[in-house]
Amino acid sequence: MFARGVWGGGEHGGPVIRMATVRDGTSNTILLGELLPEESEFQRYNDGKGWVGGNYVAQGQTIQPINWHIDPVPADTPWPSPWACSSCDAITNPSGDPNHCMWNWAVTWGFKSNHPGGVNFAMADGSVHFISESIDHKLYQCLGCRHDGQPVTLP
Repeated sequence: MFARGVWGGGEHGGPVIRMATVRDGTSNTILLGELLPEESEFQRYNDGKGWVGGNYVAQGQTIQPINWHIDPVPADTPWPSPWACSSCDAITNPSGDPNHCMWNWAVTWGFKSNHPGGVNFAMADGSVHFISESIDHKLYQCLGCRHDGQPVTLP
């Protein structure tokens, strides 16, 4: 596992991330962003370990666009069995679209908010910025990577 973001390492493996490894610049690198717990599998089902989770995975990513909404499911909905998006039903994936399924990790770990048009992000330098959901997607992905050699500036 090779972490591209700022979080990683710790007791469960993965690289230990230090500020010196944020080579693209701390003002150009996302540290963390808003999410909606009702649309975030890791936030709802991480055994109370909080927003950083309990493993070495950076549980927030810039793969899908900002405010890519997931089908919300009732809070007491158990994990599907077998645990996979392919086993979703009308309760666990109301739209029937796997691109909006709570258990599809390729889409559920994105940043989203109830703010119209974007999400608030804390950058690695401690500053906070509202980033529009209309941001160029490649630029957004570069902001989510600490060391890709493509330092970018916030729009």
